[in-house]
This record gives sequence, structure tokens and C-alpha cells, in this order.
Amino acid sequence: MRIRPLLTLISTLPVATLLAAPPLYADSPLPVRLQIAGMELRGAAPALFDGKETYAPLEVLSAVGLEVEKTPRKQGAVVVTDPDSGKRSELRLTKRAGKSLLPLSEVARLVEGDVERPARLDKDGTPVPAKPGDWVYLLARVRSVQVTEGTVRIDTTFPVPVRNAPLEDETALQVTVECVGAAVPESFSPAPLPPDERRVRAVAVSQARVDVVRVTLDLAAPPAGACAEPGEPAGAQAEPLLLDDVLRQVQGNYPKLSAADAERRTAAAKLREKQGFFDPVLTGGSEFTRFPDSDKLGALKSFSATFAGVEFLTPYGIKVITGGRRHDGSVKSPLSPTGSTGEYFVGVKLPLLAGAGINEKSAALRQSRLGVPLADSEFDLTRIEVLLKAANVYWDWVAAGRRVDVARNLLGLARVRAQAVRERAELGDLPLIDVTEANQEVQRRIEGLQKSEREWQKETFKLSVFLWNADGTPMPLPTLANLPPATPPAGALEDERVEDGRSLALERRPELQALTLAQRFTRVSLDLARNQRLPAIDLSLAPGVDTGFGGAGGTLKAGVSVGLPLRQRTAEGRIQEARLKLEKLELDQQLERQRIVTEVADAASAVRQAYQRYVAAAEELSLARRLEQGERDRFDLGDSTLFLVNQRERATAEAAVKVITIQAEYEQALALFRAVTAQI
Repeated sequence: MRIRPLLTLISTLPVATLLAAPPLYADSPLPVRLQIAGMELRGAAPALFDGKETYAPLEVLSAVGLEVEKTPRKQGAVVVTDPDSGKRSELRLTKRAGKSLLPLSEVARLVEGDVERPARLDKDGTPVPAKPGDWVYLLARVRSVQVTEGTVRIDTTFPVPVRNAPLEDETALQVTVECVGAAVPESFSPAPLPPDERRVRAVAVSQARVDVVRVTLDLAAPPAGACAEPGEPAGAQAEPLLLDDVLRQVQGNYPKLSAADAERRTAAAKLREKQGFFDPVLTGGSEFTRFPDSDKLGALKSFSATFAGVEFLTPYGIKVITGGRRHDGSVKSPLSPTGSTGEYFVGVKLPLLAGAGINEKSAALRQSRLGVPLADSEFDLTRIEVLLKAANVYWDWVAAGRRVDVARNLLGLARVRAQAVRERAELGDLPLIDVTEANQEVQRRIEGLQKSEREWQKETFKLSVFLWNADGTPMPLPTLANLPPATPPAGALEDERVEDGRSLALERRPELQALTLAQRFTRVSLDLARNQRLPAIDLSLAPGVDTGFGGAGGTLKAGVSVGLPLRQRTAEGRIQEARLKLEKLELDQQLERQRIVTEVADAASAVRQAYQRYVAAAEELSLARRLEQGERDRFDLGDSTLFLVNQRERATAEAAVKVITIQAEYEQALALFRAVTAQI
């Protein structure tokens, strides 16, 4: 998949200096990271928090197992169906940051879940009081925990992954099962143990982490003489490493994504800098002056002036100042005296044309707000690229492991046959040259197994690059025992799925979102330039009251200032530049849409071609097995040679390897299709 870096698309814009994260106000909610079922939710829009409520993208519905109807009954709402109960419900949509989002509390109420936002942790891992973290969790509630026929069964209000530990190990004294993305109620207790359950003595359920429920089983001591299988440590059983596990590890712990996320979140400081333009400022001062008396030669006069006030600027351009001043003594012109307790006033300076509604500072603030989704788009682009690469490496690893299994089975056949040929040759049923040929075939297949194992090791090292623990340390290398038990057979890609994918790509792809944001960014610059072409007419008004002995009572200062530039070259140049940028971005957007449509079509074609090749290869493997068995039967009857039997077995192994390779290419093509349609 060819994806251009987002920032190069708008390199002519001063976006990099204005990228920012959302403000901490209700009208500009703060982006948060939403985790459901142990995986971070990545939707077309980020989850937002406005101080009271978390708002989630529509993808949260499918994450909790709800089905969404395509045609809602009214605008601003979505209709969902619970596939288990068949119950239909309507959820209202809320506009936040220009996106239609769902209140997370409403979703939690519908699925009987809990919303948690734990406190931020300091460098020692200790929660910081009154400082919520960046993560919000939608947790399923644990309904029941039962032990049935040696299996722990955990029922939750919506599906979440369960990390099981098997009970087959006769030597274990304790087994732990973790339910990821769930919460256990305070008054919860597991179901009573069945009367015929003799192995499990007690069951304990606890909240291990904010999103992990731990079920601990205390087991009875093993009977005398019980031991583990040779070569296997007691209680050890490797869990299969599935693609979802790899992608979850990459999204949560991969350093490159963590670095990209940190870069995205640094925008918060930049936005606060722009918001600082409109922070109130406390000003004040005092002055004492002594000067010659103009009426009396050689005499001196003095006065003192004290001022204090608060002033602030609004995004509209209105400047407000309120405060008081006190002048005492012989006030020198043009200053005027005040009453004994001072004069207090409220002043407003209002731009009528230039600077009204938009100005340099408000434009910078508006553009910095656009930097928030732009940073999200850049992160999403990196995330898609990394997850696609991880998926490709994972399927190469799976295919390499499957090829090792084929090579081992092939070697096992050769060794069994070499022993049988040796015994028949000793009885005079076969010539001794067949023993030599059988031993030669064993050595050939040993070399083939070593080659496949080396290829698998290479793919294992490649995959290990993507596997990291939450504490920043690399995970142990996966082994052959971690291979998934089976890969589902390839399936055809329906036309409807391709059409839906094309629509999703045009709606969600980060490149198009970045171009749309760049257009909005440039329109702000255009609006500012048009405003700067207007004459500057500012109206000022400052009513007040002069108090104390000698005070004048009500006071009023009013005025108007006019500024008219004789030439407009600066504003005209900026207008022309902004229009040309908009024209270029429109053309870039057309080209990008066509490129994305072509990418979707190409990925769909790759999936379909891989499926057709898979069908042909599977049929070839079936025929090769029949030929192999037929040749083996002929050899047993003395109607064939060992050379032909070996050839048939190698042909079957080659056909099996071809099926494995093509199936991996099919899964990689499917991952590419999900990536180009922004579904990964």
C-alpha cells in the first residue's frame, strides 16, 4: 500500500507551528484513549471528554457486539440490535468537534457495562490524586463464574477475551484465568462448585487491574506418582499466538507507535500557548512626581498616581479592561485629579471592521484546533502502516512454522521407511541398494528440515521486533508451540464487501482527512486576509464613577479611531496565496480519492487471485496425496520402486508447502484490503 506522508501534502502551510491538542473546556473537549475488551478503539474520530461525559465514535457499538442498522428512523440517532436477545434500541448522537459521537454512558447502560477513567500515574507508578489519566475503559460486568467439567466459564455482559489456563496439568496446585476488559461487582461471588468436582477446592474472583478480572482456582494435591510429560515442565502449556494478540501487543506497546502517540499528544502544549492570547492580565502601578510650581517661583508641587486593573482580549477582538485609579496632589496636565477614594471604571474597545470576528490571534487559535485532528490523522497513518507490516510478518512466521511441520513429517516418513527397507533387505525381499537409497533420502530430508527451521527462525526474529511488554521490555521469542492450531481456509471476497470497503476508505482514510483539514486551515487564512483588507474602525467606551471627597460622580470616556491603509498589497497577496493553495488542495484531493479507489480495487483483486490460487493448490494437494498413497501401495506389492515413492512423497510435501504459502499470501492480501479500507 502506497501512502504519502501527510505533512508533505500541506508542506506549504504553517501547520507544524500550530498543531495542538484539544482544550480543557466543555466547548472543546479533550481527546482520550478508549479501551474496550483489552484493545484500544481506533475509529474514524477520536474519543472525547468534555469534563463530564466521554463521547465515543460509532465503532464502539461493534466493539461491544451490537449490530447497527444502516437506515435509522430519524436524524441524529442510531438504531442498534443485540444479536443475543434481539432487542432493538435507539441511541442519540451528539456533535462534538464536528463529529457525530455517542455518549459512552449511554452505550454502557445499554450493554450493562461500566465506564472507568483511572488516575494518572507518576514515574513510580503511583496514582496521582485528582489528576485523571488519558485512558477511559468501557468494561463488561462479570455475571457469573462457574467451574464445569474441569473448565472455567466466565459470563460477561458483552464479549471480552479470556486468557485461560488449562486444568489438565495434574501437578498444578493453582490455576489463574484472566478476563480482559471486565469489571467484577463488589458484592459478586462465584457459583458454588458442583458436587462431583473433586479437583477444585476453592474459587476466588478479584479485580487484578482496572480492566482485568482474575479468577484463581485452588486445586487439590496431585495423586501419588503423577508427573508431567517427558520434556515438558509441570503445568506448562504454550498458548497459541493469534493475529489479534499480535496486533493488540503492537497497538499497546510497540515503541514506534508509542513515540508517534507521544508526538501527537505534544500538541496540547501548543494549543495552550494559543489559548494564552486570551488569558486575563492583572496590571497595576504607582507613580510619584515632584515638579516646579509655575505660579510661585522656587516652590515645588507633587502628585501621586496609583492604578490597578484586569484586562483581557476575546477571540472576537473585543478588549475589555476594568479597574480603578487614584490621583492625589497637584495633578500635572493632562492628568486629572480623582476623588479621595479613587475612580473606578469598565472600558471596552470594540473593532467594527478590521479585526472584528477574526484577527491574527483568533485565527491562530482556530488553526491550532484544526491541528488536533491533523495530528490524529498522522498517527492513524503510522498505525495502519505498522499494523499492516506486523500482519505480514505474522503470516510469514505462521507459514514458516507450517513448513517446518511438513518437513518434520516428511523426515519421519523417510526414517520409518528406511527401517522397514532395512528389515526387508535383511530378509532378502529387497536389494541392498534400496537401503542406501532410503538412507540417502533421510539425509536429504534432514537437510530440508534444517533449512526450514532456519527460515522459521528468521521469521521469528522478525516477528519478535513487534512484540513488547507493557513495561517496555521485549517479549520472549515465540516458539513452534505458539503457532495457531489451524488457519481457516481461504474464502471468496464478495462484491458487497468490496463496495463497503471502498466507501469506508473514502470516509476514513487519513490522507483524505488531512487534505480536508488543510482546506479548512487555508480558509481560515483566507478569511483573515479578507478581514485585513477592511479599514480599521475601533470604538472605545469607558464609563466609570469618581468616588470620595472631591469626586465628580459619574464619568465617561468615549472615542473612535480610524485607520485606512492607502495600499492593500499585503492583504491582496495573502488572499491570492490562499486561493491558489485551495485550488491545489482541491486537485490533490481529487487525485488522492482516485488513488485510494485504485488501491482498494487492487487489494480486492489480490485477495480474489490468492483465493483462486488457493483453491487450485488445495486440489493439487489432494491429488498428490492420492498419487502418493497409490505409489506406496504399488511399492508394497512390488510393482514400484523406492525412488518413485520418494518422488511422490516429495511432490506431496511441495504441494502442501504451496498451499501453506498461498494461504499466507491470501491472509496478507486480506490484511492489505483491511488496511487500505481503514478497517485494521
